[in-house]
Amino acid sequence: NTATQPELFGRFGLPMLESFNDNSSDAISMYNEHLRPGTVNANRATGFSPLQAVTGIQQMRDLDHMQARRRSIAEKIREALPTHMVPQLLAPGDRHAWYFVVATTNNPDDVVQRLLAQGIDAGRYLMRNCAGIDEPALAATYKGAEYLYQHSIQLPAYPTLCDAGLEQLLVALRGLA
Repeated sequence: NTATQPELFGRFGLPMLESFNDNSSDAISMYNEHLRPGTVNANRATGFSPLQAVTGIQQMRDLDHMQARRRSIAEKIREALPTHMVPQLLAPGDRHAWYFVVATTNNPDDVVQRLLAQGIDAGRYLMRNCAGIDEPALAATYKGAEYLYQHSIQLPAYPTLCDAGLEQLLVALRGLA
């Protein structure tokens, strides 16, 4: 029961949940993956416990204003992408990538390393891990999946990304041109 974490709800004015839903493991994974020291991310400075972060992340997914903030951030990121990076759009209603923007580039490892060196929480977008299936099955299911798997990166688009963090990301992306 999340009622034992009132400070989280008070801080963000979030509605109380009675229990975690089926997506809580995805939120835990996101929490573990994205709290790297020295990078721009949503929760590093908040001091939340894993339970608080998971609860907050799950609740933010369902709040319309947070989705609107995420869309606004994603649009700004897409506009700042250099010409060698192509944003990948999600299908309508697709919410698995709510906290990052996926883009393809010919040299994703180099781009990720350059962004990480500037303190940006970029990473390789490993679709097979997200989908829970192996690469051959993914390629058989989704046209172009092998290319996406080999060339995709993810850029942070957290709804809670502060304006200064967003500006740092946009400047770093423009510097990749």
